[in-house]
Order: sequence, then C-alpha cells, then structure tokens
Amino acid sequence: MPGYWLTCAGEQLGESVRSLGAWAAAWVMEDPSQTELDPDLLVLWISRHIDADALPTRRAVVAFDLRGPRSSRSWLVLEQPAGVSICHEDPRLDQRDYIYVQADTRALYRLYMGHLTLRDARDDGSVRLTGGGALVRTFSRWFKGSHFAPIVRATTAGGADDQFVARPIGADRSRSSSA
Repeated sequence: MPGYWLTCAGEQLGESVRSLGAWAAAWVMEDPSQTELDPDLLVLWISRHIDADALPTRRAVVAFDLRGPRSSRSWLVLEQPAGVSICHEDPRLDQRDYIYVQADTRALYRLYMGHLTLRDARDDGSVRLTGGGALVRTFSRWFKGSHFAPIVRATTAGGADDQFVARPIGADRSRSSSA
C-alpha cells in the first residue's frame, strides 16, 4: 500500500520545526481577520487534533454550525477504532450520538488556538454546545485544540514557559534572577 513516511533526516528535523512553531505561536501569530477565517479549514484542523484515546466508546457526531462572513455547516463522525471522518452533509445517524457546536468562527478559532477557554466561550455565548449530556460533558476531553494551544495559553496568561523568557545573548539559563 503506497504511503508517505519521513526519512530519518526528516524525522530529526521535526523537533526543530515544532520548536519554531511554538515560538511563532507565542510571539508572532495574530488572529486572522474575520474575512480570512476559513471555517472548513478550521474543522479540518480540529479533526486532526481529536484525542482518540478519550473518545466516547460509542460513535459520536459533532455537528458544526459556524457563523461569520463565510458560514459553514459540517460534521465530524468520531468512532473507535476508525477515528475521525469529515462530512459536508449530515450523515443522518442516531440523534442520541450528536453534539451540536454552534459558534462564531472566530471564537472557535480562538478556542482551538488556545486564546480562549471553553468555559469562557460558553459563558460569553460565542460557542454553544448542545446534545447528549454525556457528549457535552466529555467534549473538552477529546477536543484538544492546536498542538500550540498550551503555549498560547501560557503566554496569553502572562505565564510564558521559561524557554520563551527573553534573556541577553549568552545569559546563563540555569541562573535565576531575583529582584
């Protein structure tokens, strides 16, 4: 079966690429403008960051209804061990398996990137979760957001990881400064 695998050199480069991405997430990335937000691309990114180990034991369908200049509706079918499938039409499965996510595309993007917590998004009404009670309660266990979301949360909260604290070139990282 044909496929794509990284070479040894590519695998070794992975850590550098992840480090550069973490740096960019912490210091460079800004929210896209409302017209730049692509709801279909956002759902694709979300589908790639579902924690398969935390999925419900039964099938779940996440129905996204995203609002904004480019509104969109799409569905993720989550099944163990099959994983995640994206549907652009309602798969019309058992309604007890559905969780409905109604959101402003920007708010869902900010949640995915770590700029916004699920609690804050639900409290301000920018993200609404409805459907089966157990699915709503466990949503945050399998919706993980971007790989860089923890870094964004840390820098946004003012608690940036030590690796992102600015120091003069040549400064010894092992010494702590005291004021």
